[in-house]
Amino acid sequence: MHARAGIIHAAAHLFIGFVVILALIYGRAVLLPLALAAFLAFILTPIVSWLAQLRFPRPAAVAVVMAAFIALTLLASAVFSSQVLELTGSLSTYRNNISEKLRSFSGSSTHTIALKRAADAIDGLRHEFQAQIPKASPDDPIRVVVEKESAAGFSGILSALQSTLGPLEAMALTLLYASVLLTEHYDIVDRLVRLAGANYITESTAALYEAGSRISRLFLSQAVINSAFGLFIGIALWLLGIPNGPLWGMSVAVLRFIPWFGVVLGAGPPILLAAAITPHWELVYAVLGLFAGGEFVLSHVIEPRALGRHTGLSPLAVIAAASFWSVVWGPVGVVLSAPLTVALVVLGDYVPALKFLSLLLGDRAPLSPAQEYYRRLLSGDSAAAVERFEHTIEGRSPVDAADLMVLPALRLAANDYRDDRVSAAKAQELAETMEDFQDIILNAFTDERRETPPSSADRAPCVVLPAHGPVDRMAAFFTAFMLSHFSHARATAIRENSGMMALSSLKKEEPPETIDTILLVSVGGVAQTHMRLLARRAAADFPQSRILVCDWGDAPAEIEAERGLPERIVRCESLSQASRLLAYAYSARKSEPPAPATPPNAASAPVKRSVA
Repeated sequence: MHARAGIIHAAAHLFIGFVVILALIYGRAVLLPLALAAFLAFILTPIVSWLAQLRFPRPAAVAVVMAAFIALTLLASAVFSSQVLELTGSLSTYRNNISEKLRSFSGSSTHTIALKRAADAIDGLRHEFQAQIPKASPDDPIRVVVEKESAAGFSGILSALQSTLGPLEAMALTLLYASVLLTEHYDIVDRLVRLAGANYITESTAALYEAGSRISRLFLSQAVINSAFGLFIGIALWLLGIPNGPLWGMSVAVLRFIPWFGVVLGAGPPILLAAAITPHWELVYAVLGLFAGGEFVLSHVIEPRALGRHTGLSPLAVIAAASFWSVVWGPVGVVLSAPLTVALVVLGDYVPALKFLSLLLGDRAPLSPAQEYYRRLLSGDSAAAVERFEHTIEGRSPVDAADLMVLPALRLAANDYRDDRVSAAKAQELAETMEDFQDIILNAFTDERRETPPSSADRAPCVVLPAHGPVDRMAAFFTAFMLSHFSHARATAIRENSGMMALSSLKKEEPPETIDTILLVSVGGVAQTHMRLLARRAAADFPQSRILVCDWGDAPAEIEAERGLPERIVRCESLSQASRLLAYAYSARKSEPPAPATPPNAASAPVKRSVA
């Protein structure tokens, strides 16, 4: 029954998506100007709001901003048209230089053979087409077809006017939409909030204003950056002697709204023109270096500081969005693909039903560092796990990185093992992958990244006991590994047993006076009574040892100190805290006169917990 309901639900979603796509295609005449107007409104909203803060009435501020935008658009159109006409008239003068480039390209024997094969292939195709066309004999009658005269009169004039005024009509409709969106901004927001429901005014208002501010800031910053880059390209090309520099500057400013591919499309014509106006290659290299260097500085230096991040889209989303919107709305859809998709991603951040959009299209990490590390452990890829660990360790110590990523991943494994999603055999595979992971990071980290280990005589002897189950044994072995190599402790782990059996085996194998500290480690959410009983039993069996209770599960147990032993049972909230407590013991051993043998408890010496 549930499976059938799920199939019906999925089919309903597919049908709705199909209807939306059809509406986008067949409603292009109305929706495309509306999308352009919304894009324009997002860019101009901060300017209108700034004028409104200067005590301008909002309609007057909208009128001033729209008038300035129309004037700039007309000026840019006039410059663009004149540059295109000038370029068209001068193309014929570059024919000799292009021929010289082809001759220099075909100078080597390899290039000559390749060009000759291409020419022979084209010639062969031409002969093949001619052979397929039947030749007319002299006796064949000549057919005379009289075509009807094209429409004339009033209907022809209307057709000509429609083809001429179509773009102007779309532009006027876009400007009208943008003016209404800017003027009726608050009314439209109120209607959207009411549509979301009167009981959700706080949430919907916060979502709309945060989404609007993010998109407006992103689009306005992108428009300013692209315009400045287009101005720079136009001036630089003019200084290099490339004709029609303003044309290429405006082209790259518009095309750069297409992530990644926009600069490539904008750089193509100037590079070809540089190859046409001179018989040498130096100018081509200069133009290529200009675009490559400018885009590198812009995308890696200026944009990260101005925008904080890029478009917020994953690489796959950029390509898929450009392909989809080009099919739906043509070349204009390609330019609008990034803004429209960013709007969908922002919408998915606030609407739970559309959360999948931000997950599929956004550039945020789909998994947390711990989840990503755990997935690599499940796949048995220890090298990838090390790579993820090294990425997390940037700016942190190895112990802090383990608190942030490895121990939470082991908590996930413990939960899966408790819920029977991980079998005993799979847990053994996880343990083997963890061992490989530890061997790799031990060899990968340089001596500068680890603390200098003291001599064995000075290092605090420490034993790590797992509380319960195979995952706790993994956690205990990893804890002993980290403490031995990245702290002032000489740690060993009990791996064969856990809980009370581990304590019994430890009591048989080691004299109590030789153990300085016992760590009781659990990442599986062991019951409070079990951890309390285990801590009291360890304190009773090893009266001269300190007991560090390391319950790192999802719901850590509250361990109360045994009466009469307030400083021997200490609760550790993280591996870094345990490392610092052991470092205190090491410093106490070396101090003169000797410091107290026991470190302060959690109440007297609180240690800040690493926050993921």
